Amino acid sequence: MFPEAATAYALGPIPGWVPLLLLLVAAVGLWSVRVRQLFRMMLAGAADIRLDDLPGRVSDLFIYVLAQKKLFKRPGAGIMHAFIFWGFLVITAGTFNILWTGLFGHPFPLVVESAAFRFMVDMFVLMVVIGLGIAAWRRAVAKPFALTLSRDAWIILGLIAVLMVSLVLAEGASTAYTRDSLGSWAFLGWWVSGLFAAGSAAALTTFIASWWLHVVVILGFLVYLPSSKHLHIMTAPFNVFFRARTPRGQLSKPDLETAETYGAGKITDFSWKSLLDTYTCTECGRCTANCPAALTGKPLSPKDVILDLKHYLFELNGMSVVGEHASPDEAQQLEMVGGVIKDEVLWDCTTCRACMEQCPVLIEHVPKIVDMRRFLVLDQARFPDELVPLFNNWEKNFNPWEYPSSERGAWARELGVKTLQEHPTAEVLYWVGCYGHFDERNNKVARALIKCLQAAGVDFAILGKEEKCSGEPARRIGNEYLYQTLAGENVETLNGYNVKTVITACPHCFNTIATEYPQFGGNYRVIHHTEFVNELVQSGRLKLKASAAQTITYHDSCYLGRYHDIYKAPRQALSAIPGVELKEMSMHGSRSLCCGGGGGRVFMTENRGTRINQKRIDQAVETGAGVVASACPFCLTMMEDAVSTKNLRGTIRTQDVVELIAASIEEPAAEQETAVHS
Repeated sequence: MFPEAATAYALGPIPGWVPLLLLLVAAVGLWSVRVRQLFRMMLAGAADIRLDDLPGRVSDLFIYVLAQKKLFKRPGAGIMHAFIFWGFLVITAGTFNILWTGLFGHPFPLVVESAAFRFMVDMFVLMVVIGLGIAAWRRAVAKPFALTLSRDAWIILGLIAVLMVSLVLAEGASTAYTRDSLGSWAFLGWWVSGLFAAGSAAALTTFIASWWLHVVVILGFLVYLPSSKHLHIMTAPFNVFFRARTPRGQLSKPDLETAETYGAGKITDFSWKSLLDTYTCTECGRCTANCPAALTGKPLSPKDVILDLKHYLFELNGMSVVGEHASPDEAQQLEMVGGVIKDEVLWDCTTCRACMEQCPVLIEHVPKIVDMRRFLVLDQARFPDELVPLFNNWEKNFNPWEYPSSERGAWARELGVKTLQEHPTAEVLYWVGCYGHFDERNNKVARALIKCLQAAGVDFAILGKEEKCSGEPARRIGNEYLYQTLAGENVETLNGYNVKTVITACPHCFNTIATEYPQFGGNYRVIHHTEFVNELVQSGRLKLKASAAQTITYHDSCYLGRYHDIYKAPRQALSAIPGVELKEMSMHGSRSLCCGGGGGRVFMTENRGTRINQKRIDQAVETGAGVVASACPFCLTMMEDAVSTKNLRGTIRTQDVVELIAASIEEPAAEQETAVHS
């Protein structure tokens, strides 16, 4: 980077280049030994081929690594990290040039010295310094609850600070000694050059000392990095490149007939990519800061799950990480599930995907938790007692309760709704779901949707008693065997009728039919009822009448929003109702707080910490809205429960989006006249 400084040595290499070469070889050697150990541990995981869609994977590197897309979900911390990251990339290139210049006496051939280059380098140095200041302030003053406040982080920040100071000192001393004509463009170095007399021995000595300090620290950083919390600097690009490119809502489909074990009971039951995930955690805490369980005082912390697995993996292999002590004998005596990761931690997860949505390096938390649940349920038969009748009902009645399967759809006959058996040529299948059929509150939603479909003249039918639970909660709970049984039977029924289009009011049914039934040969166009009804409204097939002014806040379902990016349609449908004013909760969109019902939790008692649905209803009340609208039977159930248990009946009421639409449908003039005379 400093060719003029090299001129001071008659274009020869910097004094001491032999020790430099030895240092370089030693550093790369030590780094290689550690990396080989990490690579060996990672490959002990199960096979997982992730080489599909190479253009998309390369694109991800630009979006999530170079552009730092996820980090900017929190602008303050995002800018801080981006400044350090982008600056470090440029300065690393500069450091390589420094090494080259010291060894060979001239800059690297591809480096073009120019005023713009000098200015750019100093701008990036300044960005890094600003980023370091923000990072230090967050750790020393702000101290976010989910951020890991470790000595290791201060060491890393200190090393980066030394690199910046030594770089600017070397730059300034070089400019002063050589009277470099481009030096004024390196504004930081130019300021430092004023401390030295032109061509002085002090300038030369300072340059050489700063040069060596910079080189020794960067080589030390190289050796330290694979053993520190900043291992993610090395692994993040690979973790992003090899991320799952299957649909977000699709879990793996294990072959239960040939599997020797079920789920993940040992660390090596995870895939190599899952183990790479553990290397890549940045310890930023974004996952935990957005986790509904962590926010309500439960033991689950997605960050700790990943880090505990990492430390366990390292300890099993006799390796240590900074701040941790390896004890392989003790680690061998620990069970991963139940020991390292406690059962209650796994059962507190709602599979809401808030952790994965926020993770800047695309770690896959939810699949790991479900894999460990599969181990608990299928291998250990160790699960909460309240799940026993649930599993029995699914097996006997094909729904979570004791209602006979033959009663499914009986209520719809009075509305003139036909089954596919009666009307096999129907254009659309309405998948009602267990809640729509058997839960009194959610059956009102089903009736409202039918009113909308009939008013718009949609040619639809239902399955009636041929419909079985989609199995989605069973899969998320960990009962993969039960899920695969239900899914296989449903796909056989749907394919038997040659179904093409499915609409459903349940985001959980929507997700599993759309993204997971293809694993069983079931490929359909699946539309959520908010999207379908919104299309009817926007196209004019459903006309809405003016109603009394009302303020509504909309609660985003996790399985609509974070899993499928459906944010606009529900809000657009609500806004189409004359007299409606929408107000957003403090946590909405991709940061929406889960209702607490996902991952099978809607069927389980929440007995740790604050109830998630109560925290969510508090956020709804804060908006001042009179109605909290939802678009999911689980969400509606949880919101109803929160309103009841917190005695908020006179303050706010709960409604599904389609109920509000159905209540606002403008009846044809002939029907209005009939209604008046009757």
